[in-house]
Amino acid sequence: MECFRDMILRGKIKKLVLKSRESAILAVSIYNNPQTVFKTYAYIVNMCIAWTSLFHAIFEKEKIKYFYKKDGNKIEYEKIDGEYKAWELSTCCKEYYKEIMTPARANLEILIKLRNKIEHRFLPELDSHVFGECQSCLFNYEKLLISEFGNEHAINSSLAFGLQFSEVYEEEQIKAMKSMKLKEIRNIQNYLDEYRREYSDDILESMEYSFRVFLIPQTGNNINSADRSVEFIKQSDLDEEQYNNLKKEITLIKNKRIPVSNDDKMKASVVANIVNKKIDFDFKTYHHTCCWKYYKVRPKKGDRNPECTDTRYCSYDKVHDDYVYTNAWVKKLVKDLSNEEIRNTIFNKKQ
Repeated sequence: MECFRDMILRGKIKKLVLKSRESAILAVSIYNNPQTVFKTYAYIVNMCIAWTSLFHAIFEKEKIKYFYKKDGNKIEYEKIDGEYKAWELSTCCKEYYKEIMTPARANLEILIKLRNKIEHRFLPELDSHVFGECQSCLFNYEKLLISEFGNEHAINSSLAFGLQFSEVYEEEQIKAMKSMKLKEIRNIQNYLDEYRREYSDDILESMEYSFRVFLIPQTGNNINSADRSVEFIKQSDLDEEQYNNLKKEITLIKNKRIPVSNDDKMKASVVANIVNKKIDFDFKTYHHTCCWKYYKVRPKKGDRNPECTDTRYCSYDKVHDDYVYTNAWVKKLVKDLSNEEIRNTIFNKKQ
């Protein structure tokens, strides 16, 4: 692979890499344009094109056929307008990452889902909610581009740090929120929250999933005191004293987070709604009741020992006298109920 990266790209691989790089640069230029209102969706669409072309270039290099075959045919490939139908981005992810879930893959998958979700919606005020994911998407993209095709194809020299007018933006954001359909906005935000709950804290806290940074103003004695106005510093580059001092500075500007009881738990109706969206079956709260009875994750209502639950999936809320469920329970239901045989066993069983 090292020998290949040192070679000048030619043919189809060169065209795919060029298309990929230009799509990524276009995505950033649109996002950083102060006159662009619908920036998040335009950025995501172009980054999806960039990632798709990058994966195709990698598959082309590795001599992997990245085209859909006809249904039931192991030899012939599908064609559209005389051209082979290439894998879309979600299929490329499955082929490249296989069964491994990484923060970079989770980041890419949420942008794919968000692209599909907001395709017919005008929601510029969501920009601040997914900025971290958008930034990590760009970092992950260039990291893979360089690792596969070399530093000469990097795009960092073509990009600059985006300037943000935070105070003005927040005021405009408030105005936009008042004029838009709040129900539609909440639906998208709830969708993001549901997706994020599917992953472990290790993935969600990774910089490859969502880029988070505190900007601390620093002044110099003269114009030559610093080469850069903005510089990213890795934690690994700091000694213990420097890191502790930086943590103290961050504490001064970091928003206070108040603990919320059962923040990682869900009511039965919420579980039913999430599962219903993820399986090919009309899943209601009645079916959810059948499931917790079948798997015996909690006692029946009125049981003298309601605390006796399977804590992997459920817990008893004494204050409200009800049961709440975990992300692991949602994942188990989605996995098991995707199997028709298991569904029939659960719902045909007399409770």
